[in-house]
Amino acid sequence: MANTRKLRIRIEVSEQEVYRLKAGMAGELTTYGESKSNGKLKVVTLLPAFAPRRLFEPDSTARMDTRTLQALCEILDGAAQVYAGQRIMATFVLKE
Repeated sequence: MANTRKLRIRIEVSEQEVYRLKAGMAGELTTYGESKSNGKLKVVTLLPAFAPRRLFEPDSTARMDTRTLQALCEILDGAAQVYAGQRIMATFVLKE
């Protein structure tokens, strides 16, 4: 059984950028096909194992030996209408 009212978003972060991501970090999400951000999200869980890049990588020229870390994010507001399996782009503002 699943609670479809509170979906989590799974994002993939490249091995070179993963050190910047922290649990609790807030960001914005853009659903596939939209031109601007349409929701806010927060990193909830960083999964502890690296994995190869997944099949839904849109860039077919990307190096396939690049590894990624997965993170689970929670949608913070109701503005974004997402469904299971939908692709999104997550953007985080990093503080130097």
